[in-house]
Amino acid sequence: ENSIRTQGGDNGIISYDMYFVLSAVDYFFHSKDDATLASWGSLIEQKFETAISFWAADLNGSNPSPGFQGHDDRLGSGLGADSYENRDGSGAEMTGYYKMLSIRAAREYARAVTQCGTCNSTMVAAAVSLDAEFTGYFARNRSLVSTQYGIHAATNAVLTGLTTPAEEQHIYEALLSNPAHVCSFAPFNTYFILEAASRLRLSGGRKQAMQVALQIVHRCFYGMNRLGATTYWE
Repeated sequence: ENSIRTQGGDNGIISYDMYFVLSAVDYFFHSKDDATLASWGSLIEQKFETAISFWAADLNGSNPSPGFQGHDDRLGSGLGADSYENRDGSGAEMTGYYKMLSIRAAREYARAVTQCGTCNSTMVAAAVSLDAEFTGYFARNRSLVSTQYGIHAATNAVLTGLTTPAEEQHIYEALLSNPAHVCSFAPFNTYFILEAASRLRLSGGRKQAMQVALQIVHRCFYGMNRLGATTYWE
């Protein structure tokens, strides 16, 4: 009901359109409500139009910025150019984060639609085409994952399902293994870091990945629990 209530707007924050898509996909996989996912087809395609325009500008060398990504200073959002991970004013981490978020949303949407019993062939074809298009964008940006991305963009790259074990090992060693760096300033964003950590294919196997995830839980959330927080802080 809340998704339906808020489906028409994104408050001018383009990443929120992608979060809506992820929410729709989550709802579908947990409810198997084919009819609702099918009813959202045109709306979701509209929400991807902004992402398609963003990528078109990026491929043309226009260096687009997604702007506000939520109040996490590490993404250069709440404090803009004064963010400590955005000192050069380029907004590179915000851009990388949005790029990987849009790829993940396109891929997960296609996965849902192809399992939706009442989604018509036109909707399925559009979703599969979108998946292929955005997967191609990942290939064009693959080198950035290991050379430029910070923890937010890199972990969203993992969540696309397109990173290699070698890339995931690099992300762990360069970013996730640093206890001073691993917590996002917003628990909302830390959730995605945690989710990515649990999926890593590391040299130590599945057990090591889960140990990394549990360390993040302890470091990023335990202190708030001890202080009696009933909701996590932004």
